[in-house]
Amino acid sequence: MSDEKPQVADPETGEIRILEDRCGTCVLNPDGKNADLRPGRLKQFVGDTRAADGHVVCHSTVPPAVPAGTPAAMCRGYVDAYGLPRAAQDVIRLGLGHLVEVPDPKATRA
Repeated sequence: MSDEKPQVADPETGEIRILEDRCGTCVLNPDGKNADLRPGRLKQFVGDTRAADGHVVCHSTVPPAVPAGTPAAMCRGYVDAYGLPRAAQDVIRLGLGHLVEVPDPKATRA
């Protein structure tokens, strides 16, 4: 298994992918219909990600949820709750990139 993190941006096109809506099992769904995490895990990963001014990759956009090669996207739930990371904001502000909303690949598969 590779330790390489899924990329949500394409430096050649400037696309920064974000899911157009929260996926059906988003860990940040307030209605409780979310992926099952061990106790304390959500608080830990949100805290760590915010401290690093990072982003969360939507679990519905990476294997094994979808076939290898499916482009990864930022978690809509995380971005809605905490905003875009500073790096993405800067790239957009400088005209070097742009957001592209993508559908949940699990929802669009036949």
